[in-house]
Amino acid sequence: MGKRRKGYDRRQLDSLSHAFDQAPSHDQTLLRLTPHPDWTRSQKALFYLTLFFRYGFLFPIRLSFLLLSFAFLFGAAVVAVNKRLTDKEKTWVSIVYCRLFCCSMGLVGVYRNKHMRPKGSGVAVSNHLSPNDIQTLFADTPMGASYGYVITGQKHTGIIGSIETLANSLVPTYWVERKSATDRREFLSEIIKKAKFGGPVLLFPEGYCSNNTQVLQFRKAIFDDGIRIYPIAIRQKSRYGDSFWWDEQFHEYLLRVMCSWATYYDVTYLPSMVRLSHETNAEFAARVQATISDVIGVPAGEFDGSFWYSKSEQQRLLGLQREACATALLSYHTEKERTESDDGYFSVSSAATGQDDRPTQVN
Repeated sequence: MGKRRKGYDRRQLDSLSHAFDQAPSHDQTLLRLTPHPDWTRSQKALFYLTLFFRYGFLFPIRLSFLLLSFAFLFGAAVVAVNKRLTDKEKTWVSIVYCRLFCCSMGLVGVYRNKHMRPKGSGVAVSNHLSPNDIQTLFADTPMGASYGYVITGQKHTGIIGSIETLANSLVPTYWVERKSATDRREFLSEIIKKAKFGGPVLLFPEGYCSNNTQVLQFRKAIFDDGIRIYPIAIRQKSRYGDSFWWDEQFHEYLLRVMCSWATYYDVTYLPSMVRLSHETNAEFAARVQATISDVIGVPAGEFDGSFWYSKSEQQRLLGLQREACATALLSYHTEKERTESDDGYFSVSSAATGQDDRPTQVN
């Protein structure tokens, strides 16, 4: 029984599981580390040549850009401690850092509808593939602008944590500890306040990275009345390199991305949206999610990433799906009985039964 239950639980997560796998690639991209056994000698020779090119040529150049971006960010943070920088200077530093970092990731970015780029108060929301999405979007800020984005995200340690610490002195940032309920409430309160009177705030309402095969359910809290939402759709072409962070450690992810051919992003800025008078927060969030998924050309998921990572959420999902199955079965049987009744089966038998049950008059 235990094995059957476990198998059933796993089937309930099938709609989510493919969103956290490596991004599918339908072409041979020569991103593998070993040649295919069926390849000819000439194909294997080409493979080893491209392998040397990626690891012996592209990787050293990109590593140099990565180290340069870190050195630039560290130097700017030191200057910011000793000298008060203007908003325009801070934005310039952030743009330069993000563009250097994107060079190190081999980013090939196509930005569409730039006239719709987020401006003024509100929240810029996007689907999420990796922590590098922040640099990708910030890098498109025009040089000379006096503002970029208010950066938000989860608190990290390691390389990402170091970047977060340095960024604190250069741009407005809000980091949240996901496991702390108190921290989450304070984070939400600050974000809503900043979105109404400052911004634009950059937020990823999926809460988790996914591989661009669907848009995970958006968390509804930020989709409040009076907050303007700027949807941004990110679509990647994984045949050149998968930008989705599925690796165990971030440094492993960086190495994999830096040794790929390229990170191809197609970024589309969409018209701003506000909550309608008859909408709830959840309905507004679902409408924005559907808008982004339509542009990318992938389905809008019914659940967020917590259902994949949290056992308690998986149990709640299982309960909801069982309830839905029970409701569907009940509806099916009710409809079946009604159809059979319309065919005359029950009416004839009932009439016959009623005739047999009538008392016989004795004279």
